[in-house]
Amino acid sequence: MPKELLDYRINRKIRNTLINIANALNQTKNLSELFAHIRKHLNEIIDTTNFYIALYNSNTNMLSMIYEKDEKDNFEDFPLKGTLTGYVINTKKPLLATEEFHKKMRNKGELILLGSPSKIWLGVPLKIEEEIIGVVVVQSYTDVNLYSHKDMKILQFVSGLIAVVIDRKRAEDKLRKLNEELESRIIERTAKLQQSLETLQQTRDQLVQSEKMAALGDLVAGVAHEINTPVGIGVTAVSHLSEKTNEILKLYKNNTMKRSDLEKFLVVSEESSNIILTNLMHASENISSFKKVAVDRTKDEKRLFNIYEYVSDILTSLHPRIKKTKHKILLDCSKDLEIYSFPGAFSQVITNLVINSLIHGFKTKEFGVIKIKIAIEDKKVIIHFEDNGIGIEKETIKHIFEPFFTTNRIEGGTGLGLHIIYNIISHKLNGNIQCESTCDKYCRFRIEFPINKVDKNGK
Repeated sequence: MPKELLDYRINRKIRNTLINIANALNQTKNLSELFAHIRKHLNEIIDTTNFYIALYNSNTNMLSMIYEKDEKDNFEDFPLKGTLTGYVINTKKPLLATEEFHKKMRNKGELILLGSPSKIWLGVPLKIEEEIIGVVVVQSYTDVNLYSHKDMKILQFVSGLIAVVIDRKRAEDKLRKLNEELESRIIERTAKLQQSLETLQQTRDQLVQSEKMAALGDLVAGVAHEINTPVGIGVTAVSHLSEKTNEILKLYKNNTMKRSDLEKFLVVSEESSNIILTNLMHASENISSFKKVAVDRTKDEKRLFNIYEYVSDILTSLHPRIKKTKHKILLDCSKDLEIYSFPGAFSQVITNLVINSLIHGFKTKEFGVIKIKIAIEDKKVIIHFEDNGIGIEKETIKHIFEPFFTTNRIEGGTGLGLHIIYNIISHKLNGNIQCESTCDKYCRFRIEFPINKVDKNGK
């Protein structure tokens, strides 16, 4: 079997396994059931015969098992110091350790033998932003070659999903407690925050069910990272407000509450509510931006707009990204050209093409030039987009519109940018897009879609 076909089948199997794991987030009732599903599906690509998830308590410096399946050992709690799990937490890095490595570290006095010795041990940290909350581990007591660094990368991604679920569970517990203690105004703010989290859940469900979102893993991790900060700030503000509410309730029940106490509480209540609302809106904006990846065809409305002015506005919005470079963007378009179409879709096409040039085309180029020419020919909008960057190889051009195809995976590329453009043009605008390129000279896109030229009255 050709190596390319074999790699494709392996990557497809990994991708399908990760989708099954992501689906389990919505199909399980509790963490124990979820972790069992994760172990089951992960076993398709990584041996999970011996698999455990341990959480770290910084107050006690202990690790507690929240899920464990093992052929030999069974622990509930164990110390951080001297263990491989503790080593991962202290270094904040994944570890692929053989039996020889463990012996060497024991001889140095840096590790101890806790439980049965394994031939090979693979552990990756559970991270919430930069905080290490625990470790997920697989190990083998018989096969020293069972795991590789490729398995480590897969387990790192899965650990990101597990960390998100644990963090969400903690947030939900705090919110549930808040709902029981706070008055109507705080409950209203909490409900909005919960609504944002549910919207994120629905968006993720849509991505999982879509064939175009086959590599959901990277995207969900990105969403979680973007949403985690405002949600975390909101939860902190809610916790602070809950504490102050308990204090004022105690004063009230003891008949010792003074006017000044109530006034201080109202100030804290207002400030905390504003913080919650601000971060809720921030989370909502992030969710909205990720919805664009799913190419929502129903909410974008048609209207009459001036192409020159609209593209100018788009380029203005991209100015913060462009001003840090020495690149130029030249627009060639009649200033009185108006069309009745989908401005949101049009904006996303132009934006993604510009960003694609900045990231890929000008990757090694200091002075880049982007030319955008727009005109109407035979009741069709024709867009010529060209950059003088590094270009694209002929073999690569065949795949650039495929979902999740990228030559920049190492630096975080998702491979969705050009696929989104293709979907918008094909399905939203009923048009087509073509690409031609010469390496180290240029990359050109030709886009056309049918549209009727209208006057200022929309006729």
